[in-house]
Amino acid sequence: MKTTKSFSLVELLVVIAIIALLAALLLPALQKAKKMALTAACSSNQRQCGLALVSYAEDFADWIIGGECTNASPYNLLSELMIATNFAPRTGIYHPTWGMGMSYVPNNQVYACPALSPPAAYKMWNTQFPGNGYPGTSAMCYGLRIVTSTLWYPGEKTADSTQKGLMKYSSLYQPSRLPYMVDTMNYTNPVSGSASPGMSQWYTWYMDGGTWGAFGNAGALHLRHSRRANVWFPDGHVGSWAANDTTEFKMPNNGNPTWTIGYVY
Repeated sequence: MKTTKSFSLVELLVVIAIIALLAALLLPALQKAKKMALTAACSSNQRQCGLALVSYAEDFADWIIGGECTNASPYNLLSELMIATNFAPRTGIYHPTWGMGMSYVPNNQVYACPALSPPAAYKMWNTQFPGNGYPGTSAMCYGLRIVTSTLWYPGEKTADSTQKGLMKYSSLYQPSRLPYMVDTMNYTNPVSGSASPGMSQWYTWYMDGGTWGAFGNAGALHLRHSRRANVWFPDGHVGSWAANDTTEFKMPNNGNPTWTIGYVY
């Protein structure tokens, strides 16, 4: 009578061990591939956001919006500009009282990095999110370089002498070397008593890293892609900056660069 040979317990354990070893070897490669995919998606998003910024400049006499811009007409945030110009879909819920500038829109559209989603629950502006069907805020988009009454470089043309929220696109300082739109971060407040708040993007790039926020550092350059940040340059290309790339530039002060671009996280 023919008998069928079966695996012994030792053989079965050896097979399981080999499978576990292969899985352990493959996992880092899969994680690396996922990170590379998110980095590529972020880079693609920034190119599309850059097209929206350039299109705005073409439509509005060469003016380009900056972080915390209040002079733009009719758009003053990257996310609302993307939506209004059909570079991003209008999804989520539009807030009829606050208007487009404070409307609530989902994160991770083309105006946001897919590698940094907001926490599942958090507080911002003393309001808890998500709530009333609002999963994100229009502030959670790529950070545009802030343009204030002091932060401008020689040769750049600003809107006026007090509220420099707009700048002439064709006058931007070293457009192939100095980014205008970058990966940023901001701490969100914990919903309750937690000592570890979440993190989200912020629509303004404070070139000194920022000094306010729940735990400070709002608007800092965020090195989320393997300790690098995706950055869009006004000449149209998307690059990658590490911490030491910031040392090549000085922050402007009334047209006179005086100190190194600040904080990265």
